[in-house]
Amino acid sequence: MSEKKTDSRKRKIMTQHKNSIRTQSWNNRQRVVEEYENVRMPAWHLKIVDDYSQNNILSD
Repeated sequence: MSEKKTDSRKRKIMTQHKNSIRTQSWNNRQRVVEEYENVRMPAWHLKIVDDYSQNNILSD
């Protein structure tokens, strides 16, 4: 019983860790988008940044 509890707690921590990585990636992406918008970069540039960060998020 106690072993199962530990296992679920470990899984919960891992999920939180994964979510925090995801949040960091998202925050970085938002910051990059804001910086690019400040410089008024073309839209296709944002698309590349978007695709790149999406791939990073999926591969963690």
